Amino acid sequence: MNKSTFKNFVPIRLISFFTVLAFLAAMMPSAVLADDEKADYAMAVFGKETKFYRMTETLGGESMTTKSVIDGKECIVGGKDTGYGEGQNGLFFQFSVDKDFMYNLPNGTPIEVTVEYYDGPVGSFAIDYDSYNSSGMYPNLNSTETVYLSGSMEWKTHTFYIEDHRMTKEKTAIPTDFRLGMYGVKMGMSTGRTFDIAFASVKVEYADFRELLDSDLKSTKIGNIFGADEDMEIRHNLRNKSDKNISAAMQYKLYDSKERLVEEHSETADFDPKEEKTVGFKLNNLNTFDLYRIECSLSEWYADKPDEKKTHTYEESVTRAMLPAKGNPGFGACQQIANGRGTPEDVGASMQSAGLTMLRDDVVWGRFDTEEEKAENLPILKERIEILKSHGVNYLALLWNNALKTMSDGGNVPVTDEELDEWEEYCALMARELKGYTDYFEIWNEYNIKTFNTSYQPPEAYVELLKRAYKAIKKENPNAVVAGGSPSEVDLVFLENIFKLGALNYMDVLSIHPYDWSGQFREGRYVKNMTAAQELMDKYKRRLPIWNTELGFGTCLTDKRYGHTREEQCSAIVRGWILNKSTELVDMWTYYMYTDMDNPTDGESCFGMVNRWSNEKLTDYGAKESFLAVSAMNSMVGADAEVADSFEDYTAREYAVNFYNSSMQKNVLVMESYDKSVQMSFYLGCDEVDLLDMYGNKMATISSQNGVYSFNVGMVPMYAVGKFNAFEKAENTEGVNADAIEKTCVASDIVKFDFTYSGDEALTIDAEPEDGIEVIQNSGFKNGAAELVLSVAPGISGKRKMKITVKNSDGVIRYCAEHGLNISDPIEMTITNEENENGGNNHHKVRVSIKNVTQSKRLGGEVFVSAPEDVAAVNTNRRFYDLDIGKECVFVFNLPMRVVQNTVDLNVTVKLNGGGEYTSTKYLDFATAAYADKKPKIDGVVEIGEWRGSWIGCYEKKDVKENPLWKGPEDQSFSATMMWDEENFYFLAMVTDDVYSMNITPYTPDRMWQGDNIQFSIDDRLEINPVDAGVINELSIGKLNGFGDICYRHSSYYGLPVAQIVKNMDICIKRYEGYTVYEIAAPWSEILQPGFVPSTDRTYRFSVMINENDGTGRKGWMEYNSGIGASKQVDLFGTLKLYK
Repeated sequence: MNKSTFKNFVPIRLISFFTVLAFLAAMMPSAVLADDEKADYAMAVFGKETKFYRMTETLGGESMTTKSVIDGKECIVGGKDTGYGEGQNGLFFQFSVDKDFMYNLPNGTPIEVTVEYYDGPVGSFAIDYDSYNSSGMYPNLNSTETVYLSGSMEWKTHTFYIEDHRMTKEKTAIPTDFRLGMYGVKMGMSTGRTFDIAFASVKVEYADFRELLDSDLKSTKIGNIFGADEDMEIRHNLRNKSDKNISAAMQYKLYDSKERLVEEHSETADFDPKEEKTVGFKLNNLNTFDLYRIECSLSEWYADKPDEKKTHTYEESVTRAMLPAKGNPGFGACQQIANGRGTPEDVGASMQSAGLTMLRDDVVWGRFDTEEEKAENLPILKERIEILKSHGVNYLALLWNNALKTMSDGGNVPVTDEELDEWEEYCALMARELKGYTDYFEIWNEYNIKTFNTSYQPPEAYVELLKRAYKAIKKENPNAVVAGGSPSEVDLVFLENIFKLGALNYMDVLSIHPYDWSGQFREGRYVKNMTAAQELMDKYKRRLPIWNTELGFGTCLTDKRYGHTREEQCSAIVRGWILNKSTELVDMWTYYMYTDMDNPTDGESCFGMVNRWSNEKLTDYGAKESFLAVSAMNSMVGADAEVADSFEDYTAREYAVNFYNSSMQKNVLVMESYDKSVQMSFYLGCDEVDLLDMYGNKMATISSQNGVYSFNVGMVPMYAVGKFNAFEKAENTEGVNADAIEKTCVASDIVKFDFTYSGDEALTIDAEPEDGIEVIQNSGFKNGAAELVLSVAPGISGKRKMKITVKNSDGVIRYCAEHGLNISDPIEMTITNEENENGGNNHHKVRVSIKNVTQSKRLGGEVFVSAPEDVAAVNTNRRFYDLDIGKECVFVFNLPMRVVQNTVDLNVTVKLNGGGEYTSTKYLDFATAAYADKKPKIDGVVEIGEWRGSWIGCYEKKDVKENPLWKGPEDQSFSATMMWDEENFYFLAMVTDDVYSMNITPYTPDRMWQGDNIQFSIDDRLEINPVDAGVINELSIGKLNGFGDICYRHSSYYGLPVAQIVKNMDICIKRYEGYTVYEIAAPWSEILQPGFVPSTDRTYRFSVMINENDGTGRKGWMEYNSGIGASKQVDLFGTLKLYK
């Protein structure tokens, strides 16, 4: 999943969103240029003839040159051409301001760049510019904030504020003053790989200072991260940017992770013109390992205008963490410093503080190809490695070709003898030049997927390039460690294919990227797959160490494939590490990725343990929760810690691994339970243990009378530290037990925790105060039982934790745990599509389950379909009464009976008695295929009884994409039915279309989508690797004079031949008055892969779209499910169920 970023990157083509919006004439006024030659701005207004004022454009291969009209406004459009050809509309508007207006600006000169842009459905843009500073790998090239489109479908403006523009006009990283577009050195590529951005105008002007003082709030520690005993001093560096005297007042407030005010400081300062000062203060109360937040309210004013104050708020994070004394020799991280993602000094210092000892980075072929590139890049690479090593971080050099260097077949994999010779020379060069710098090399990245093997070269090609690399590297450095394999996920088929060819003889380490794209880390699956990889090596008589050179857990909750909460990320990392150790499966793990990237809503951006290094809203390298969890893990069970015993229950997902740490001379027991909170009891044979939370904070010293300890364990890691004399599962017959460690409840709820104790001591319960939670009953222990009753305040939500401690009369702690409240809505609603067993019946139903998740309330109310209107019209409101705590009730709602069933965006609403309304949305699709007892005749004539099964179709405005002139179902609509047998997939579509046209340019099969035709895709992937989600099995069906009725394969996830007509397919397309019939018999082997066996025991992914052309070019399309038209994205497909 390595993501290389480079200047000449040309993005994957997507179909343009703006193409069909160009039908309107100009109806809205465009920005107007000044007639006055003395106007104080420079400007470009785009249109059929772009007008420039004090500004010039520099055209290049990536320039935006396509003109359009959107909502009446003339504009330029960027992005790839709307087809599959080589044309492109460009990524950038590259422009310079005239010298007589702006030239050689002093650093700190404020200017504003105002961009008028169309706020389309998805995408992002930024400006790169000639700067006194730099962002990433290019000197004097900086970038602005990223602008993300929100889908309002309106023209908007955004103003970029810049103070560090040089305006030198020469010796710049880009050939112009500015580069506005869909790639930025900070942003990377446009969000979602969507490249359709439209600009109507760009204006550059001098500006007033938005802030009179430059403000830099930081400490001497990277990321403001301090160890346990380090003094915490904050320095606020302030500089007067103006030529006048300035006064300022600063109010600092410190909050912990629970948003509790910890301490406050106040300071004042006066500044002469351009004067710099540093205000410093110590933090005295941040003694707990935690994430803290400094909020600074800064008021500033000109000394002679005290009534004209400006107030700004700044935030920085400060962290107190358990930093390890030694690095963990088996744990590191990926970080693409080579691609401008941080500096080796900052990344190395930050990784060292957390105890990480290996960094994996790109050393791509295309940057060391020519003598000039070698002379420029080798010294930079060597210096990078030396700096990292000075921080105790080794360097794993990833050798591969990320398409900077194109091969003879248009791909990125060397296959000819000449290419392989050059590849071998490159590998030898790296080993020779880096000898003494690093001994660690990895050969290629995720060769088993198209993203990194762009021309689908077979396993034989990988083994050959691996063999060449191994021999070349070992010749130059016999001590080198060469990692090979590197598949995306644990691809046992790929691994066996290369093992058969002798790959194990040409690697010292097997590298694997065992990602889990289900939204959670399923450790049982992970251990099973990694064990299978070990056994596969045994089969071929050479077991090598395994390195996970990529595996990470993203915290982007808007994408279910990555969707870990911050706590879940902590849990997954620690769980992965302790299982690697207890099972002896993995020797090295370079976690992907060390820092977050730019966009918190993009799944790929959120794997990090620390913040992005250049996000102005966050502290550079500031800790995420996972940094604290990892640094505590590395402190206690990293270096000097070996597994003594372990307990794993993969079914219950409960784990306890007992380490002995020789430097501490103590045992460290790490415990987790993923699915639910449980009580784990162990005989440890000692008098007392220290109980620590996942950050390493000591919660309590717990004593035991019989050496047995009970721990209430949940998803969050917990540590017990002591001098154990044993480690055995046990029953705690004399200890304190709780009924649960976490309960779900609602605001204004009453929650009760029950405790039992079978001993004879007098015990009391202490509950640590928590905002929004009040203890209303604490009965103490009577007859071996106790109740702690809590009241939840109105209006609060989310998670709350309360530390509960049980002590005897002498103050000796017998029990300590953080009990959690998950405060949510009072009901949990689940909507499922009732499967239609496809006996020709198109009567579909949905099942709605409502569960009472409160702790103290019986619920009643009504449930009803609130949208769409036609579904609501055929259903009545249902009522439920006195729904008890934890119980659920089920209702079945009908969908309108239709011959042709469309997709439905179903909204179901629950109104509770006494107030509260909750709506849940479910996307429903109904594609099924009946078994073909008799094969249909593919002749374009639909006979009665020939096709059996349910019909799907599109006939509503919601199904129409990029065609605002759609006039209704008679203009365009379609219905389809499907069948199958063991050899073929059969598809019948009847497309209503008032005008049938294949008027396309050029008149070639690859452009059929521009005319009236059908595109469809079926996919059998159960889980989607986000890196490969854009690679789909895309087929076009159409009629072309000179070609006949044909199917054209645009792309294939399974490596089938692409960009060609599929010969082995029976197709008939027949035009009738007002409609067209498409009949297709497609072998499964031409859709998916040879040897595919269809099954009725699972669902497949499916999407179909109908393109529209009324004789004047493509007007848009209708779609049943998404993922083909606006973007190629298999996870946007719907479902297909086979019946027999």
